[in-house]
Amino acid sequence: MARLAPLCLASLLAVACNGGGSASLAADFCDRRDECGELRGLTREACVAQEEAYLESLGDTRADCEATYEECLAGAICDDFRECWIDEVPEVCGCPDVFVRIVDPVDGQTITAADDADPSTGQLEYDVVVEAGCLEEAEQVELYLLAPTESSYGFATPDASGRAVIRVPLVIPDTHRFVARGTVTDVESAEISVDVSP
Repeated sequence: MARLAPLCLASLLAVACNGGGSASLAADFCDRRDECGELRGLTREACVAQEEAYLESLGDTRADCEATYEECLAGAICDDFRECWIDEVPEVCGCPDVFVRIVDPVDGQTITAADDADPSTGQLEYDVVVEAGCLEEAEQVELYLLAPTESSYGFATPDASGRAVIRVPLVIPDTHRFVARGTVTDVESAEISVDVSP
């Protein structure tokens, strides 16, 4: 599958709202994507600028891509949009933005016994949620522990919505630092740190 030059996911998801290159429409759409966690810290102006650059790069496929994004936007909730985007958009527009990110837990979160995914095991376990896009077919994501020790913490294959869940033991009361990464594609998430208090 052909891949366009990497751009921020927010710019790609904004295609459907910019039928005539309207900055106001693009700004409204960027706000909507922010609610779904897709802006990743971009300002509205940066989102609009990257969207416009992306639209210019589409050439003859622009109309088809816009129609596909509009279909995905019909989803009422973020997960509907993600599933449509992963299933439909790469087929029409190529796969322009490879990414992996940890969405749960969030950076700086404190994990306690109240968050235990399975209290019956006798140890604190947490379901780490990773989102990925544009990886190779059937590629897994790896969760890697950087501290308090370095260790692979598990693997999972993203589902149809691009999400993978990796259950990990968190038995040491300490600050834990993680990254997630593709097992084939050279892509890695931002690092997050969580405090564990069993």
